[in-house]
Amino acid sequence: MISDFQKIILATICFNLGLIYLAFTQNLNAFDSLFVYSSILIQYVFLNALFREKKEVIHHLHLCMMIYIILGVFVNNKYLILIVLFINL
Repeated sequence: MISDFQKIILATICFNLGLIYLAFTQNLNAFDSLFVYSSILIQYVFLNALFREKKEVIHHLHLCMMIYIILGVFVNNKYLILIVLFINL
């Protein structure tokens, strides 16, 4: 049985792989590129904090991701919009 911790790690890695794929295969404008690369950075810091059990850092990163979901309204790439919508589920 997969633990919740492993599910979170797997979901985060899949999310990052999707963002990396978009970064290298799509023609993104400046805002979309900044959105993708900063999301990858936030997810990297999230995984690091998760392994080190830094709960306050994880809390702040969750707030950042909520802001990113709101900023996702301004994204132009259709595949990036799908990823932002997937986050909302």
